[in-house]
Amino acid sequence: MEKSFAVREVVPKGQVVCERRVRLASGVDHMILVAGESLKKLLPVDADLSQEITFQVRTQREVFTAPVIKGSVYGEMDVIYQGEVIGKVPLHAQSNIGLSRYLVAWDAVVSFFSHGPAKVILILVICAAVFYVLYLFFMLWVQYLRRNRERNRAIAELMEMENRRMRKVRLEERKANQARMRKVRSALRAGFQVLQGDAELEKNAGRRKKAPASRAVAKVPEKYRSINRTPQNGRVLPEKGQKGRPATPEKGQKPREVYRTGRPVRPASSRPSAPSQKASPPPQRRRGKK
Repeated sequence: MEKSFAVREVVPKGQVVCERRVRLASGVDHMILVAGESLKKLLPVDADLSQEITFQVRTQREVFTAPVIKGSVYGEMDVIYQGEVIGKVPLHAQSNIGLSRYLVAWDAVVSFFSHGPAKVILILVICAAVFYVLYLFFMLWVQYLRRNRERNRAIAELMEMENRRMRKVRLEERKANQARMRKVRSALRAGFQVLQGDAELEKNAGRRKKAPASRAVAKVPEKYRSINRTPQNGRVLPEKGQKGRPATPEKGQKPREVYRTGRPVRPASSRPSAPSQKASPPPQRRRGKK
């Protein structure tokens, strides 16, 4: 019995074949490979293609690097029928894949420091950076302590100045209070003396009696009147050369009774008058017999 053969399509164009990983890609991490062209072969009509045909995929590498261009060949697929290769199909990228600049830069850094000398340099740089950071922290701490010390010193000086000022103010207030109290005491003393003098004057005036008409008042000489040396109670001031005589007033000085002792004597108008001696009553006339 003869077998019938026919041209059958083994691999259609655009059929998805496999996936591969992509590095430094923007947005994705893999790409899809498809059949770049269709493959048709003369095969028996009753052959089961899904069971008798196998595929063997070969790519340029297992991990590709971006960018990936759509339609470019990245591998090849062998079609095998009953242990024999009946055809080959190129593998194309299904879509375009862009390159990520950030990933490229990072990959360059990692690749540079992956070498032995670069690792040593990296370790030295990291140690220098750590030392520099520690030095900065140490200097900042020293400056903080210095500023804190200066601030405390300034505060202490201000407090000392304020204490001195307060002590000075208290001393001035104390002096002012003492001066005020002295003035008050002197005013009270003066008022008390005035009141005492007024009381003595009133007391003496009450005791004083009218002098008898027969008793004549001594005439005051003119020399005593000219310098306001008015005698009191009919008494004439002592003559020149006598003990207790008032000194002659200087030029431009108001006449006052100043004795040689140097102590001023109150004028007659302000001095309390000495109590007048009781004069003997005048003899009464005897009434004769009428």
